[in-house]
Amino acid sequence: MQSVLPDGSIKSLFRELSLERSDDIVIASMQAELVSACLTPLLKSMIVSCMLHKRKYINERDIEYARRVSTLPCSSRKSVEKGYLLETRKFGKVCTSHIDIIIDVMSKQNMDPTSIKVSSEMLVHIQEIVEAHIRGCCEFFAAETGQRSYSYRLFDHHLAQLMGEPLDGRDDITFACPS
Repeated sequence: MQSVLPDGSIKSLFRELSLERSDDIVIASMQAELVSACLTPLLKSMIVSCMLHKRKYINERDIEYARRVSTLPCSSRKSVEKGYLLETRKFGKVCTSHIDIIIDVMSKQNMDPTSIKVSSEMLVHIQEIVEAHIRGCCEFFAAETGQRSYSYRLFDHHLAQLMGEPLDGRDDITFACPS
């Protein structure tokens, strides 16, 4: 999963947002978690929309539906203008494997999903939305952090906050280092 979001993409995002990193672990943490955190809720919505309309292929309406119902922050910055973050071929493989996992979980819950596929044309649209969400999450991180350095612990805290996960009793933000 790390190679889908290269180091250089994260470093350029940090430069775009004038964020300093206090350690290199934050890059590995973002590579490991951020793509799945943005992709999984979108794919779930797309698959449900596709199934409700009795289709086997995800189309633009499913993607638009997923974009509208997403609760993650979405950046208005376009990848075309700022540069693409994800490696397209690897993203396609990750997207396909996520779809297979979601379908498998749905099968185990007796939801009787059909095999859902995604064309390469639709993968480009999904990638654009995922990249907008990644940029949106990073903009959220920058706004929450202010002018402080950013560490992996702060990233974990902010990602849990965005995803609505419990913070394990850690209510204070003592993870940020002053710059």
